Amino acid sequence: MKTLLIFILLILPSASVPAQTAKQSFKKATQAAKTGNYEQALALYQKALETADSNASTSFLARIHYNLGVCFFHSNQPAQAVKQYERAIELSGGSYHRAFRALGLAQRDLKNWKAAKESLVKAVRVSGERDGEAWFDLAMVLIEEKDLASAAEAFKQAIKNNSIALAASHNNLGVILALNGNFHAAEKEFQIALQKSDGKFWEAKNNLDFCRRRRTNRELQAKLEFVR
Repeated sequence: MKTLLIFILLILPSASVPAQTAKQSFKKATQAAKTGNYEQALALYQKALETADSNASTSFLARIHYNLGVCFFHSNQPAQAVKQYERAIELSGGSYHRAFRALGLAQRDLKNWKAAKESLVKAVRVSGERDGEAWFDLAMVLIEEKDLASAAEAFKQAIKNNSIALAASHNNLGVILALNGNFHAAEKEFQIALQKSDGKFWEAKNNLDFCRRRRTNRELQAKLEFVR
């Protein structure tokens, strides 16, 4: 599943010339980022930071740093993204839900599994445990840490909170159930994954077919497929 990160727009009241310049740069940067021109967007967000006056709100500055992080992330520079997300979180007083999730994804791409898990757990908590996407991302990191029991619970929460990755959540939960020998429950999850995808989720179909054909085969773990 392709990772989705959202650029944050900003509407500001009338202010000084430097503040208006920062606002204009922010707006242009977001427009550039949405067209995939991340290099231009990065330069414009940096300009927004440089031209923001001393009265700029921490909320405004946090949004600039968050969007810088998104640009770095989509430019395949996760280490730089981490720095920007951490600054956004700091400016928000530790309440920036989207920045916590984005930080977790950047740490995941760096294979810093412990840091990724910590950030995604915070994203879940700050959201009031209602962010289905953060639950799904957390589950995938837990799989990397070989903590399948916790991953299964996280996938259940992703389903409960209507993650956009519902089909993948059901498929992955099915894989964990099958690996634990609960084939009947696993088949149900694969079937739901197929239903949620209008029969287009080929990984779930392959998992279902293999689970039905070769339940006791030692190659089960190698054949069943998790989906990100």
